[in-house]
Amino acid sequence: RTDASGSKHQGVTMMAIDLESEGVEVRPLREITGDALFNEVYDTEHIPALLKVPGVLSVRRGVQEPLAMFIGGEKKTIVAEGEAAAYALCRPPGHHAGRSTFGGYCYLNNAALAAQYLLEEGRRRRRVIDIDQHHGNGTQEIFWERDDVQFVSLHGTPETEYPYFLGFADERGAGEGEGRTLNLPLPRGTQWPAYEGALDVALRAIDTFGADALVVSLGVDTFEGDRISSFALDASHFVAIGER
Repeated sequence: RTDASGSKHQGVTMMAIDLESEGVEVRPLREITGDALFNEVYDTEHIPALLKVPGVLSVRRGVQEPLAMFIGGEKKTIVAEGEAAAYALCRPPGHHAGRSTFGGYCYLNNAALAAQYLLEEGRRRRRVIDIDQHHGNGTQEIFWERDDVQFVSLHGTPETEYPYFLGFADERGAGEGEGRTLNLPLPRGTQWPAYEGALDVALRAIDTFGADALVVSLGVDTFEGDRISSFALDASHFVAIGER
């Protein structure tokens, strides 16, 4: 956002300062070329439309994804260099963006691009777990027929929640990707006991898949009282999820 003085992204800057005061290292994103990366995630004919979206071109030229952060200009990501984890502040979010569609405020699918980037960095199998209150229909579509990426999602049932048409439990993938999708839809008003039970199922499936990297689509709209969601988690539950 822009404050009264015209300074942009003040909120992100203040968050970075707070994180650094807690001993968290904050690093800026560096540019990378992304043509091959985009071609693996998006339909080729969709890319021109994507680039017409205001602000997307600059993001594409420096693919600002969780695992596309560079150290000193070296072409290796933080995680690829051996760090256990990296967190990225990405806007717009991404998980509703499919191979040829936009939706739900999403244009770039951050999780899908990050998973694909890991593949190109030599990781053999990746897992994507989506814990936003809404189903990551775009991520599911992108990896629907692939056997090298597992997609697991905990979300509000599409019977009552956006995007309404995907996210049912019987959606399991197709072709080489059959069995690589796991949807765990939950009813409106879900509280921690039921959510934790679904999380246990998700984590067991992830362990069974045996991938060597995990991408988390983090949505905190599962928080109680969120205006566009219907779950009832509190701040302590997010800590518990992170500890798992």
